[in-house]
Amino acid sequence: MTDTTSPPTPPAGLPAAAAPRPPAAPPGGLPPLRFSFSTPSDWVQVDMSADGPAAARRFVERLVEGQPEGNRDRRREIQVAATFQGTVRKARRQGARMAAFWSVQAEGRLAGASVMVAIRPVPPGLVPKDAASPEEAHLAALERAVRHVTASGQDDGGSVIETGLVELPAGPARRVRRSQVVDALGSRHRTEVVQFFVLAPDQRQMVVITFSTPTLELAEPLAGLFDALACSLRWRP
Repeated sequence: MTDTTSPPTPPAGLPAAAAPRPPAAPPGGLPPLRFSFSTPSDWVQVDMSADGPAAARRFVERLVEGQPEGNRDRRREIQVAATFQGTVRKARRQGARMAAFWSVQAEGRLAGASVMVAIRPVPPGLVPKDAASPEEAHLAALERAVRHVTASGQDDGGSVIETGLVELPAGPARRVRRSQVVDALGSRHRTEVVQFFVLAPDQRQMVVITFSTPTLELAEPLAGLFDALACSLRWRP
């Protein structure tokens, strides 16, 4: 496990900000949290109501439509379908505000990735009263909030590859990259997950951005893309 502190850099062509997400009333009587989050135009917004195997297979069939049968990689298609199904199920279970999926095929092979954005309430009293500065107090509250979310089983589990603090336009974030095995479509698949935990300005709520991919041979460049996409998070008044 390594500690990373380099700030992510947004890629050229990524929208600076998306249309604000409609505010949702979080649990516990907390005020609605308004933010925007961008994905590139070739990422597809996920239908949260379709999470069965049939929906996952239909999604993959649309991706490979017109592809010669001899060029299709069935193993990779199953992996992408499993990622799609797992993303929708997790998004619904965790009350995600949005989820999106990306895939591309080349020479009959599929590569895919997903993102889910959720809001987590955090307990009051996390901000230390003896901090030397507001920035120090916010960092301390962030780390305590991450420990709370992790301890309550709201992270993705798995084996941590690297973790560290990064600076996003929305503020400091704890970035965790891990490897995990997921069960979907009747088999087990290894995926790589990158999560960003960002404490909201009210310090009572946390945005958790979860990226995942089953395309392990592209894990490194995709992790860089995930870092860049995380930079699109913005708070809205």
